Amino acid sequence: MRSRLMSILMIMSILGMPLVGCTKSQENQTIEVEDSVNTLQEDDTTGRADGTTEPVQPSQEISEPHPYISITYGRSNPEMPLGREIVFYTYDLVDEELNEICALPFNAKYASGVVSLENQMVYYSSRMNAEDLSSDDCLWAYDLNSGESIRLEHENFSYNDIAIIDSNTLLVMAVKAGDAHVITPALFDLTTNTFTYLPDVNAEPLTQYSTGPSPMNYNYRTGQFCYIYRNQEEMYWPEYLGMREPIDVHIALVGADLTKQPKNTYTAQWKSTQNVDWLTQVTDNTMLIQMYTEVIDPENPTLDNNEMQYYTITFGGENAVLEPAAPPFPDAASVNLMNCQTFDGGKTYYLKMNRVGDTSGLFSYSAETGELQPILLNNDAEENHVINFSAVGP
Repeated sequence: MRSRLMSILMIMSILGMPLVGCTKSQENQTIEVEDSVNTLQEDDTTGRADGTTEPVQPSQEISEPHPYISITYGRSNPEMPLGREIVFYTYDLVDEELNEICALPFNAKYASGVVSLENQMVYYSSRMNAEDLSSDDCLWAYDLNSGESIRLEHENFSYNDIAIIDSNTLLVMAVKAGDAHVITPALFDLTTNTFTYLPDVNAEPLTQYSTGPSPMNYNYRTGQFCYIYRNQEEMYWPEYLGMREPIDVHIALVGADLTKQPKNTYTAQWKSTQNVDWLTQVTDNTMLIQMYTEVIDPENPTLDNNEMQYYTITFGGENAVLEPAAPPFPDAASVNLMNCQTFDGGKTYYLKMNRVGDTSGLFSYSAETGELQPILLNNDAEENHVINFSAVGP
């Protein structure tokens, strides 16, 4: 069993997939960079859907009070110290315009970040010491006007997600330092540079629960995010790892105060073969989830019989209700749908997909017209890929 588990972890690391109970893997896991890790490319550019760029006006002129998606993108660049960079884009949800904001050298255990047009800052994760691969990630702030970066803190091991609550507050999925590497939501106050952790708010031991690799997908319209978590000790129970017995899995809608409420929490008993890849809030009291179920054939264990299933969870009643649902994209069964978000009640979905014909990347899909539009595409030949994205309200 241990051999099988280690094989799975190795494959996940190679593919750049996040790991449960530890930080997400990334492309530059064994890369060193120089102290110039936080320098900005001089030219402002606009990104096309194919990943190429063209000159645009300075960022002040695109800082309109519209909601937008902040996109973190990994891109090859031979002029960077190690040939890789993190590129930050914004996609205006009203004007449907994509703009490249800045590019920074790629140096983090996992590259996460978000653009604040209001603050004219990019908040991102990067190693404390660029030349020390054993150093932990910290939160940094890059000033779009001055071109300078400052380190904001040094408290955690890494960050799986970074989102904006308001001009003074970030929501992060923090991977705690220490042997357990518990993953937990936290607020970061930009005025005091201090954290507030969800377990502390809910009077729980920090090591009691840990989340998985699913993105938190903060919804700026409702002020809530998606949170899936398990008991940390039960996650390593041999009967669970051996796919023989289930454990409790909790799924919750949590507000910006980090308080878990029973009416907004659903609990199920699932085996380790049942994994939620992503979950997104559709309406005030409903959530859509994608579950990947590993089907084991004892007579042919190498046969890939895995199933992708979709469910809605309805909150607000005496007990939350789980029901089968249609996928958000008609051809979802034939693509690797890696994340999904909606901010208008399911009329429009923003999809990070691994295979759409011969392309992959970030797309918008209209459920009303059936139209699929590329926003920013991957370039497999150049190893350029969308890492993650989050929405920022006006």
